[in-house]
Amino acid sequence: QATAKITSGAIIQLEKNLPMGGGLGGGSSDAATTLIALNKLWQCGLTEDQLAALGLQLGADVPVFIRGHAAWAEGVGEIFTRIDPPEPWYLVIFP
Repeated sequence: QATAKITSGAIIQLEKNLPMGGGLGGGSSDAATTLIALNKLWQCGLTEDQLAALGLQLGADVPVFIRGHAAWAEGVGEIFTRIDPPEPWYLVIFP
């Protein structure tokens, strides 16, 4: 709101089914998705770079989720180089 000088609001409810600190990027992904959604909903017109800068204030890996592609992370996790690894396939079986 402050960055885009928007007075609109939103009620956001999240049900998390993974343990906090589970290391799966869930919270960072949620933060990135929220920034992207509010940017569209409020018609802020912020660029991907501006959203990534906002996301960095929330967590070092939020920008990678804003950009939406695989990346090599450096620094404390805030410097990303796009990579295109082969797509792996996994099968998880929980009997």
